[in-house]
Amino acid sequence: MSFDSSHEEKWNVKADSVWQFDLLAAPILSEYRGGSNLNIGRPLLVLKLPSEDMSNRIPQSLWKKIPEHINKAIEKNNGIEEDERIAQLATKTVSLNEIGNEWKLTSHFEITTYVSGCEKGTNQFNLMYQGWLFQEEIADESVSHAWAYPLVGIFDSVGFRKPPDDVQYAGFDTMNWSDQHCHLECNSWHFGSDMAKVVVDDASYNAHYGWVVCADTLKKKLDISLLYIVNDDAKAQKIVSLLQKFDPSQSKSNCFQFVQKFVDLFPDQLNHHKHIELMQTFLFGKAASRSGILNTSLLADPSIASEFDLISVTDSAPAKVNDDHNDCNKANNNNNNNNNNNDDDDEKFVIVEEPTDCQPNPTGQSDEKPPLEQMPSNPSVAVEDEWEVISVQ
Repeated sequence: MSFDSSHEEKWNVKADSVWQFDLLAAPILSEYRGGSNLNIGRPLLVLKLPSEDMSNRIPQSLWKKIPEHINKAIEKNNGIEEDERIAQLATKTVSLNEIGNEWKLTSHFEITTYVSGCEKGTNQFNLMYQGWLFQEEIADESVSHAWAYPLVGIFDSVGFRKPPDDVQYAGFDTMNWSDQHCHLECNSWHFGSDMAKVVVDDASYNAHYGWVVCADTLKKKLDISLLYIVNDDAKAQKIVSLLQKFDPSQSKSNCFQFVQKFVDLFPDQLNHHKHIELMQTFLFGKAASRSGILNTSLLADPSIASEFDLISVTDSAPAKVNDDHNDCNKANNNNNNNNNNNDDDDEKFVIVEEPTDCQPNPTGQSDEKPPLEQMPSNPSVAVEDEWEVISVQ
């Protein structure tokens, strides 16, 4: 069975980019390193999926519990004396109907590398959402700072460890608030802070994945993304090569073929029916998956040998983002609200986000860019400096 080309219409999956930040309006894997810089991972692929039927693409065991997790955080914050609260959250709880009909919903399919420039053995990273949180605000040139306290959590994850019970960490099968802000100084955007952290099990896995969820309760925004983190450089090289051959933004069939080859790279973790069906439903919709238009047999494509025409994915200079704000210690003292709810769901889910044209170099400290790696010519794929992002036009 092959992909039915009649389902090719309306395939617009380019992710939004925030040029002021040189970031995507999507989750960004990073490593906050105090008040002087921020190292950022390289998104190999980020797809922004349709929001209209998002609730049907997301596993219902996750979707239906989103209000529960949001409301638990709201109620806990309401229990703190108002003048002692750090997190600025909505005070009214929400229903699933309100979220589905009144909130702005986004979802992404994302594959990213580890953060370059990290010290050996580093396995704790931050989920940064500044591009997604402040996309509208900074479109106004008069805005020089923005601040938000989104609820962030990772669900049904594989290859992640349960973090310490500390407010600095993203929720683990629950949601915790985080301080995420930006401010402009000397024509340079500075980001913070050291929160929304996740812990990867780098000793046992060469790919980590899970649903990452971010909710801005004041603006009524929700992002649910399927995030894959690849910690094997050779695998990352092969993924880049696959993106050259199958540009997922050009058509559903291209995206389908890319996914088939992507899961083949991780036979023990991804190449099984349950996970493939989950990915297909998220990317193409439940109707497409159930109608049988997708081939789940993962037959090898004879045009692609097991040896890929690899391109060099080098560790270029990490982006440095200054930040002189760090309210984490104060937050730890006043809001120890990182209670982890394990929902004991049987299913494990994966979220991937959309590709976009952005690479972080928001400091403005130097106009010089590191040399780009040469890649095979492809008019629909651009190589970005520093991240080496595959940008789908």
